[in-house]
Amino acid sequence: KSQDKLYYEYKDGKRLKDPDDNDKPKPIKRPFFNPKKVDKLKNSNVTPIDWILDYFDNPKNQILLLDAKTGTGKSTIVPDALLRKYSQKLGERKIICTQPRRLTAQLISNRVKEQLKDSKSYNSLAKLVGYKVKDDTNVDPQKTKMIYMTEGTLSKILLDNPDEFDKYEFIIIDEVHERNVETDLLLWLIKTNIRDHPNLKVIITSATFDIKQFIKYF
Repeated sequence: KSQDKLYYEYKDGKRLKDPDDNDKPKPIKRPFFNPKKVDKLKNSNVTPIDWILDYFDNPKNQILLLDAKTGTGKSTIVPDALLRKYSQKLGERKIICTQPRRLTAQLISNRVKEQLKDSKSYNSLAKLVGYKVKDDTNVDPQKTKMIYMTEGTLSKILLDNPDEFDKYEFIIIDEVHERNVETDLLLWLIKTNIRDHPNLKVIITSATFDIKQFIKYF
């Protein structure tokens, strides 16, 4: 299926084999990445971030479910990596990162800006990051490429005009385990519209959520 991504379990940089499958590598047909499953790719040239970026090089891959512990960088490192890779390719399209709460969206936006200080192009990249929450917006319509906002803010935008999907390169729904009405509405909007927007890519992240349930949903 177009939404399936085959990857294999690794240990010490070598692909593990399944003795019950004619000694062939065992594919895991699930569109998500779990660092535990691959032992953090130890002694491998492939890092988790590399895997995520490579996953979306295949235009058939539109949805990624990211299951990783709190503190592993789902909210900061992943968006940072996407911005670094796609900043010159986005054109007028945006990277949207949602958070359950307004304050979190603001704080993480500022944290990502600080993260970019290790970049030679910090000044230009930092200007590409902003946030948009109720009664407070830090977005330059011409320059901002990555916007942190609440699920409710994004849901309202998409309900008012579904064509807004065409303006987004990535939508990252973070902390999806903190489900509420706005989370479920946003997930429904994505599910019902993503096939009509083949250039849109979606990452759904959590530290504790039911992977099988989300795979079945999408």
